[in-house]
Amino acid sequence: MKKNRKKIFILLPEGTTIRNFLTTNLIKNILENKELEVICFLNNPEKYSKFLEHPRISYLPFYRKKSWNISSILLLIIRSRFFSINENRSTLINHKTLPSYTLQRFIKYPFPKSKIIFNFFKLIHNFMFFALKEVKEQFDEHNPDLVFATHLIKRDEYDYLKVACQRGIKTIGMVKSFDNITGKGFFAFEPEKVIVWNNIMKKQVLKLYNYKKEDIFISGVPQFDLYSEQPDISKDKFFKDIGLDPAKKTILYATNCHYLGIDDPKNIKYIQSKLQSINAQLIVRIHFDDFIERYPETNFENVYFQIPGGRNKHTSEERVAYKEFIKELRDTLYFSDVTINTASTMTLDAIASSKPVINIDFDWEDREYSKSVKRFYDLVHYETIVKFNKNSMARSKENLIKLIKKYLSFPDFNLEGRSSIVSEMLEENKGNASKKISEILFKN
Repeated sequence: MKKNRKKIFILLPEGTTIRNFLTTNLIKNILENKELEVICFLNNPEKYSKFLEHPRISYLPFYRKKSWNISSILLLIIRSRFFSINENRSTLINHKTLPSYTLQRFIKYPFPKSKIIFNFFKLIHNFMFFALKEVKEQFDEHNPDLVFATHLIKRDEYDYLKVACQRGIKTIGMVKSFDNITGKGFFAFEPEKVIVWNNIMKKQVLKLYNYKKEDIFISGVPQFDLYSEQPDISKDKFFKDIGLDPAKKTILYATNCHYLGIDDPKNIKYIQSKLQSINAQLIVRIHFDDFIERYPETNFENVYFQIPGGRNKHTSEERVAYKEFIKELRDTLYFSDVTINTASTMTLDAIASSKPVINIDFDWEDREYSKSVKRFYDLVHYETIVKFNKNSMARSKENLIKLIKKYLSFPDFNLEGRSSIVSEMLEENKGNASKKISEILFKN
């Protein structure tokens, strides 16, 4: 092995980041530079190292703190104050539903919107945050030139970013998803440079953090790259494998995680009851954090339940970090005629695949706002989708069937709205997001 090769630490703390990096062309593109060596950090390196084998890639385990300490308490205070200072519709909606909401309300006082107090606590936290000895030893042994954090709000990455900062090692971070900036968390340790999906996210980072424009890069969505390619399986073979009819129109219903998609079982049963009159069939794709046990009736005629990874995958990480996850989803979207979900990222998957998408905007029973699906469409990250896809919002079960029939007969309905979403949110997605990210890493 050449001694002068540069080393990149790539942090992959959960199933989605493993999927987005190890099952796409991203790391393959990085390795095209023969002067680079990649070391990936995973919670289960023995298992996922089989996804991508290469003489210049190796895998190491994450080391992380497993118990509460003073740093954890300070982090909770900082997080609460961060969202108090940067209050928006997402924080007001999301955080009231958290079990820790009462505690967070308490610990952000006094002067919850004081930036001086926030910065003081952050300074104290960063000073008192001591990285694990095992992490320092990994740095000692491998001496990286760059640390690439792929999540930014996951605590697993903090020790590594802290050590990199202490040792003057370059850091780049990538925001995992479009909802992370405004509602999911904050950057406890800010990398020197940040990669985001689109210009909307870039503006959000500029507003919330002290970055210069030139330090924020737009890449597109790496896991969407495959959508620019056609399946390597025929339509007849695809439907034969799942026991459905290639001649029929196909509806794809993507469930939500089990604690958010409360009405998914009822929605599916209702759509199934209308399939004969619509002359269509249904594929139900189970969310990686959903369970087939929520759907006791799965032997419907003209319905196929697709479980990423199969029934033998018991954890959400196993289901989402399924090697064929994206390819299977690409093929399913490609051969479907219309997609249905409840305020999911799957809306963007469908639009990136040039497929019509219907968002469910009704509850099956009266619910308070904090438990209603309507709250999802008020979240900041979803406002562009609501703006341009409003004609595809199903406000009732009857309206849902009406929209399905509309799209099955006129697939170009609301094409202009979908094109606007592409322009605003997926402008960089032309099958080359992985290449762009690798170029950003090369240059920095």
